[in-house]
Amino acid sequence: MHSGRLRPSIVPSILISFKPQIDALSHSPPTMAEEVVVVTTTLPGGMSEEEVGVFVEQLVNGRLVACAHRSRIHSTYLWKGEKCAEEEWKLEFKTSVSRLGELLSAISESHPYEEPQILHRIHQASEGYTGWVVENTEG
Repeated sequence: MHSGRLRPSIVPSILISFKPQIDALSHSPPTMAEEVVVVTTTLPGGMSEEEVGVFVEQLVNGRLVACAHRSRIHSTYLWKGEKCAEEEWKLEFKTSVSRLGELLSAISESHPYEEPQILHRIHQASEGYTGWVVENTEG
C-alpha cells in the first residue's frame, strides 16, 4: 500500500480509489480540460523496423497522429480455434478527437491482418498536452 505519495498524473480511475491520499498532497493535480485519443494496434512481428517505420511515418506525415510509440511484444491468442504465440509490433498513437475517424480508416485500409486489433480510448489530458496534439493533427 502506498504511503499517500501518489502522483496526481496517475489515471483518473486510480485517483478515485486513492482520493484521501491525493487530498493530502501539497500541490494540486493539473487541470484536465481537454481530451486526447489513444489508439493501439499490432502489426506482424515479421515486419522489419523499416516497414513499421513507413507505416508510422505515413500517419504522422498525414497529420493523423501527433505521436507514435512502437515496441516489440510477444502475443498469445486464439485464431480460428488454434492457439498462436508469436512476436508482434505494438503501436500506440495519440490523436485528436476530430481526427479519430480518419485515423481508424487509414489503419484499417493499410493493415496487413485479416482482422486487425484496433482499439481506441478517449483520455482526459492536460490543456497543454491536448493543445500540442491538436496543433500537430489539425493545425
